[in-house]
Amino acid sequence: MTLVASAEDRALVDGVVPEGFSVAFGAAPADGATVRFGADRMAPGELLVAPDGGDLWRRSPWPGADALFALAAPEPSAPALVVGARSEDAVVALRGVEVEAIAADRLRREELERAATVVFVEGRGFPPLLPVAAAAGRLVVLLEAEPLFGWQDGVDCVVAADLGKQARAVAAAARRPRAFDAVRAMARLAARPYRASDLYARLALDVSLGVGRS
Repeated sequence: MTLVASAEDRALVDGVVPEGFSVAFGAAPADGATVRFGADRMAPGELLVAPDGGDLWRRSPWPGADALFALAAPEPSAPALVVGARSEDAVVALRGVEVEAIAADRLRREELERAATVVFVEGRGFPPLLPVAAAAGRLVVLLEAEPLFGWQDGVDCVVAADLGKQARAVAAAARRPRAFDAVRAMARLAARPYRASDLYARLALDVSLGVGRS
């Protein structure tokens, strides 16, 4: 049983991997990985899982580490964490509406724990790491994407058309953080099917049954 990921990714996707099954993440080199969460194979025969792309075995975002479901709720004054290549632009927009924000090129466990809200600013489809932030019980704000993999705007996440509308949504949450507690709780419920150990068990079963393989 093997989980192959960078140290940063492992902290976000750690869980129990069934015997005889191996899973890899991103570009982490793996010897004989059965399934890889990522857009590109690192070795022949890997089954690819990603929200979007060609030649995929499954369309799905990444799992959330088991431990994230037990993280304490964020402090009301906790900052927003802005994730993605456009994070600096988004932080400028948020500071313009008096919201404390942190820019990050990617999601990391340490910064996730500090944040009340996670803002995904990549405009290329559903954020693969959204279930990670949701599992941690953080408010998730993303740009419009299709499909949403079961998440619902205004119920367990906030979907915005552009960076300006994202900034206004985050500002509303910063002004009245407790008003969004229900959305955070629903986000964690929506992430339950993506709990790492449970998802690995389902994938291992599908592989053993040859589901989706020619």
